[in-house]
Amino acid sequence: MTFLPLVFLAYAIVAFAKPRWAFLLFVAFLPAYLIRFPFGGVPTTALEAMFWILFAAWLVKREKRLVDIKGWGALLLLWLGVATLSMFVSPDFRAAAGVWKAYFVEPILFLIMACDFLRTHEERDQALRALGATAIVIGALALAQRFTGWGVPPPFNGVPIPPATEAEFRSTAFYGFPNAIGLFLAPLIPLFLGCLWADRKKKLLAAFWVSVVIFSGLALVLAESEGAIVGVAAGVVAAGVLYPKTRKLALGVSALGLLIILAVAPLRTLVIEKATLSDWSGRVRKEIWAETAAMLKDRPLLGAGLSGYKTVFAPYHEAGHIEIFQYPHQLFLNFWVELGLAGVVVFILTMARFFRQALATKAWTLAGAGVALLVHGLVDVPYFKNDLAMLFWLLMAFASSHAAEARKR
Repeated sequence: MTFLPLVFLAYAIVAFAKPRWAFLLFVAFLPAYLIRFPFGGVPTTALEAMFWILFAAWLVKREKRLVDIKGWGALLLLWLGVATLSMFVSPDFRAAAGVWKAYFVEPILFLIMACDFLRTHEERDQALRALGATAIVIGALALAQRFTGWGVPPPFNGVPIPPATEAEFRSTAFYGFPNAIGLFLAPLIPLFLGCLWADRKKKLLAAFWVSVVIFSGLALVLAESEGAIVGVAAGVVAAGVLYPKTRKLALGVSALGLLIILAVAPLRTLVIEKATLSDWSGRVRKEIWAETAAMLKDRPLLGAGLSGYKTVFAPYHEAGHIEIFQYPHQLFLNFWVELGLAGVVVFILTMARFFRQALATKAWTLAGAGVALLVHGLVDVPYFKNDLAMLFWLLMAFASSHAAEARKR
């Protein structure tokens, strides 16, 4: 890690010389949270270091103009208020303070900063290209792992961990678990497809977006992230139906897919099993949700507090064959246990604002990204991770940017 100070120095030079370039680098390097180190005795990540360098440069170098976040101010204050209260509710204040900083304070400041950097269609496209480059790297690494097994941790490397006797191979890219690939890429793929459609007549950009879509899809398949695949399908269909020029195609493909599922018995059985959560993964989730619901009956308003779920949940956990996870793996339950009932309400209001702005500005693929996030979130945790929190608020910044540009017109 001795090279990190030099890397951060180089990034600081770029940030103060060309803040927009530094912003795009930050967007491309969202997975940098995986690089962890102590700073002054406080655990931090490379992503956090990059954020504060970028934020300082933005404050110093930005043009003296207002950042248009109309409609978001009250919601942001509610987020910070609820998160701060939940930090004090938590049984582990130190851990809660870290989550408060990394999952709420920094991402919300990032939203404000991103709205300043993303004022035009071209600037939003630049950010999406940065994310597309990251998606290509993830997909290429996942593909390489399929052939070499390099860097895949157990139990996803096909080697069972006793007492288990079986294990499957699932690519993880540079993450520690395969679903992290799906959590990052699922809301982005509808946007990537939208970019491909928009740039289909520009040879170089079209080739780039084709590569992005192919590698993103490969990464999901190789990670076997089923929830993400379903979320992407829902998001793409939603965007296709919303966009008038692709509506008939989207409805036709959806109808054909449904007919194939109904006609092919093995496929029909598989879909029913997954949809009803009757497989092993689904049964585990249903048991977790039932026990979490029992916990929330005793703490309906405040939940467990930030980073308090594992501690508070332990007395309610009776399914000994299942480990206690960090979160209950269901979007609304995740927010409820971490932020209390008020957190669920604020999240719903935020998504309502997001969809209202996306639909009002005809940002169909952005709305599709929101659908993908919500559908995938029914069985996973699409927010409570450093990169995912930043990505969530980047999506909100896209919606705010579309709305601000529309107001100017």
